[in-house]
Amino acid sequence: MKETSPSYLKSLVLFFYVSGFSLIVFSLDRLTKLWAEITLTDRDIPLIGNFFRFRLSFNENLALSIPFPIWGQILLSLLLLGGLTYYFVIVSPVRRWDILASSLIYGGALGNLVDRAVFRRVTDFIDCFGFPIFNLADTFIFLGVAYFLVKEFLSSRKKNAVPVIGKKKRERAKN
Repeated sequence: MKETSPSYLKSLVLFFYVSGFSLIVFSLDRLTKLWAEITLTDRDIPLIGNFFRFRLSFNENLALSIPFPIWGQILLSLLLLGGLTYYFVIVSPVRRWDILASSLIYGGALGNLVDRAVFRRVTDFIDCFGFPIFNLADTFIFLGVAYFLVKEFLSSRKKNAVPVIGKKKRERAKN
């Protein structure tokens, strides 16, 4: 009988973690969009006046309402999900925060992909600061990407950091 390698088992466990968290993210996105479509059809719900409110909107374009054909939006979503799947398989996020951030991106992208593929539009309902209306999937994707950008920025700063040395050593190094 062939023995299973520990790295294979670790990858499998990580896959199930990411899949589980992504399913939770996807479900939260779908439930909030369904809630918005039922609750917000005939009214807005102001939370902080008109500064922050729930307001139903349907977006047939890309993020920030950038016009793009639906087939292109679906293709971009599939490419993003394919790239993330490659990341899961090859890089295998090992830190808890990596797993959570990856799941936020994956679940959010999947939520918007389903909207585009099934309804040919994305349901948006969070309206704040005069910014284009967005949804929970957009928020999840933003948070996941922001995590990886900050992580990369901090790790590159750490790699390029110059060690602090004493004043006398610094003076000798100059000479």
